[in-house]
Amino acid sequence: MISRTITLIRRMIRAFIGMALASGAQAAPALVLSPALALTMVLAMTMTVALTVALALAPGLDMHASAQEAPRATTPVQPVLVNIQVDAEEDDLNGLLNITTELMRRNITAATVFATGRFANANAKILDGLASSGFEIGFHGYSTGEQLATMTYNEQYDLLARGSQAVRGCLDCGVARSVVSFRPQYFSQNEDTLKILPKLYLFNNSGFKAGVLYAEGHREDRGPYKIEEHGLVAVPVTTTDFRGEDIYLCDIGTALGKKLSATDWKDILLKAFDECRSRGYPLVVIFHGWFTGDRVKYSDRWDSFVAFLDYAQQHGASFVTTDALANLFLTNPILNN
Repeated sequence: MISRTITLIRRMIRAFIGMALASGAQAAPALVLSPALALTMVLAMTMTVALTVALALAPGLDMHASAQEAPRATTPVQPVLVNIQVDAEEDDLNGLLNITTELMRRNITAATVFATGRFANANAKILDGLASSGFEIGFHGYSTGEQLATMTYNEQYDLLARGSQAVRGCLDCGVARSVVSFRPQYFSQNEDTLKILPKLYLFNNSGFKAGVLYAEGHREDRGPYKIEEHGLVAVPVTTTDFRGEDIYLCDIGTALGKKLSATDWKDILLKAFDECRSRGYPLVVIFHGWFTGDRVKYSDRWDSFVAFLDYAQQHGASFVTTDALANLFLTNPILNN
């Protein structure tokens, strides 16, 4: 830039000298400049040099640049991190297999199956097969309907210890699996629960609803966050506003609790996905085998599930397990800003 400017100035000076010589040659044999002509040349040269230097030093301005503006760099849209949680309890087996089969058909195995201790005792080989296929196995309490918040510390510890052992399998039987993620039945837990979980090597707790049910000081967090005093990571289930009410993403929660239709449920899922995509939030959603997975009795709910998967894949979703999502936010806390 500077070298080109100096060259341009030299050419201008030479041009002025040439003009002066030509003028003098026409006026007389010897070079004689009138005072007016000399003053005009000095002023012209001074203005030209000043303008040239100013243009050369102007930030970002290139005198030789094309008139067409260069394309601006844009920030690429990040894919939505989607954690599908599928509950496996009681009579969920057939429906669970329908859901997981559909996920595998789409090459989605980065999802989490939250099993109860009772379900694990009755279906150990099924859970082992799902784990071998890539699904994370999480712990969903010992049995359906239990209310941890109503129990003493010792009662909770006994129940959770027996249940988590059942879900982890039997080391001597060769079907042991790593289980580090937990979600309590009906989100029922208390301070004792938080103290017990790390003692049982359960470090991810999905018993929270973003902006609705949260650990102290984390009302605004929409992704995983640390619960420092207990050595846990909260992985809240996604919520979205629907008709003026905060709705958390759970199939039976919307159907049985809020009495919303299958069409409403599909609209909620797609709306939540769009919000997460525009704001950079992860999406955590719960499905139940006996409900969404029953393709005959609840075919409309199955259709909503399939429509959600279609939409998410069409818009470049990245599917992750609960544990993977927790780790991503631990290593990249800026994701929760």
